Amino acid sequence: MIPGKVNILAISKLKEPVKAILAYYSAVGGSNCTSSTCDLTTALGLGEQGSSKQINLLTKWFKEDKGVQLLVAQKCYQPPNTSSLFSDFQYLKIELKDSIVIVKYSLFLYNHGKESFILSDNDSFTIKKDKILTNHRKV
Repeated sequence: MIPGKVNILAISKLKEPVKAILAYYSAVGGSNCTSSTCDLTTALGLGEQGSSKQINLLTKWFKEDKGVQLLVAQKCYQPPNTSSLFSDFQYLKIELKDSIVIVKYSLFLYNHGKESFILSDNDSFTIKKDKILTNHRKV
């Protein structure tokens, strides 16, 4: 189902570094975005897409990540789901294994009438004391 449904209760129980990982995915893939909001970013309590809260969370945890730095430079912009070019998660799931976070997803891409998907079941991150390291990431 596109867009996927955001589980607000589950998100509310997550620790800050895991929320930062989800804020990254909202910045890179969207989640039922309008002109200023995306469902996942809102559910994370970060306000509008590209808000200072989202930017601060990403820069706090992804200190050395060039990909995140590019997203931040673009203010985490996501085109609205009514655009001729946008993306949205069909599903986005996380698994927590000690300090490792595994992310599985199906990212729907719409490009001027053409539809495609990016699938991953093994994006992974390591949460350190004060930063997140990317082990593997497809998007």
